[in-house]
Amino acid sequence: MRRTVLLARRLTRSRHGQAGLFVLSAAETVFLPLVLEAVMAPMMLVDRRRAWTTGIVALAGCVLGALIAYFVGAWLYDWIGDDLVGLTGGQQAFAEFKDFMQLHGFWAILLAGLTPIPFQLAVLASGVTGYSLPGFLAAVLLARGMRYLGMAALIAWLGADALKLFSRWRRMLPWRKSRAAGGKEPQTVPQHGATEAGAPEAQEGSRP
Repeated sequence: MRRTVLLARRLTRSRHGQAGLFVLSAAETVFLPLVLEAVMAPMMLVDRRRAWTTGIVALAGCVLGALIAYFVGAWLYDWIGDDLVGLTGGQQAFAEFKDFMQLHGFWAILLAGLTPIPFQLAVLASGVTGYSLPGFLAAVLLARGMRYLGMAALIAWLGADALKLFSRWRRMLPWRKSRAAGGKEPQTVPQHGATEAGAPEAQEGSRP
């Protein structure tokens, strides 16, 4: 979490912060275990007038990363797929999500994009299973658009108070995302009774 905070500060102060966010969002979608909102929030709070721009940049980077992962899954999985899976949850989690996706398709991708289920597994599994590319893009845009643009709308309206709502929403989710460094398999299918871990802390602020 400390590295995420430091990264957010660097991007916030940089002249190339938006370009950096675009690259970071694409990397997060393919292989990087990161809660991107923890980076986006400081950038949006520094200049609330550009909150929407920040959300759109993050969404565009996510779409690029999703396409890369999709085509890796479809064409290059035998070469580098195992390495990516190792970075994003492990073979067991990937196999579970593939089964889940074959049953639920669009809704599985949407669920992964809205919850702490590792989204990297969803985009890679979409390519491996040959899921429809238009349906895949629609699910990615809808899921991550709701998260990133929804966050932009809340921060533009509420300022730092929006982070309290976001943190509360994440704690309410019945899924848990294990940290890769902890050596635990993240749950890819909802499990009843599980709790959310690793939600970003809300920053203090007042409503404008």
